[in-house]
Amino acid sequence: MRIKLELEGRVIKNAKHYTLVNYTLLTRNNLPEDYLEGYPHAYSASEQDMVVRINPTTSVYYQLGEVYTKPAIDNLITILRTAGNRLRTINDRLRRENAGWEGKRIITYV
Repeated sequence: MRIKLELEGRVIKNAKHYTLVNYTLLTRNNLPEDYLEGYPHAYSASEQDMVVRINPTTSVYYQLGEVYTKPAIDNLITILRTAGNRLRTINDRLRRENAGWEGKRIITYV
């Protein structure tokens, strides 16, 4: 699953802003514990809200339809890129660790 943001750019009082139109993120229930225990991580809290946990004491909430400054969105993109790379690394490790685990096994004791 990819982390995706859909943004609409606009200029408000001669400053660049973005409206968060849509996003694609997994919910907490669909993410590995290793990912949620480390930082940064991001997840969908509801159909309208996304949570970005930057460290143990800092969480940022984003809502669909809200307007954010360009620097705030640039920062969000940087954090989401780092979080996405962490998730890819964790998923790759879990895939290797779990390879060949499923299926029927016959164990014979003599």
